[in-house]
Amino acid sequence: MNEIVRKIGKVEQLELFPAEEFADVSDNELQDWINIGHQAIQMAVVKLTVHAAQVGAWLTVMKSRKVHGDWEGWVAENCLFKMRSTQKYMKLYRKLIAIPKTHLSAFLDMRLLRWLCEGWLSM
Repeated sequence: MNEIVRKIGKVEQLELFPAEEFADVSDNELQDWINIGHQAIQMAVVKLTVHAAQVGAWLTVMKSRKVHGDWEGWVAENCLFKMRSTQKYMKLYRKLIAIPKTHLSAFLDMRLLRWLCEGWLSM
């Protein structure tokens, strides 16, 4: 188990291990690593989603404070991302805030990871 924790810790530090390094790992140990890795992905997706939605909430407030026509200029001058990303953050916020808290965990699953990857990689 310590080896699993060490390897996952390395992955979290963005070190990718070649498949050949796992050639001698037992099926049971590899199965544990696969499932622990999957759980780590699920947790990361939830954290990413909540952070992105929170940025969308802050952007929503800021947009409400701007005079009509000033919003895109404000984003261009003050944000580290483009208007398209701004729209995506705000859309995610609107989508998540509309979901009752009791149903939110069901929404934050692997389908969301697919949606995020398809929609956000173009940023």
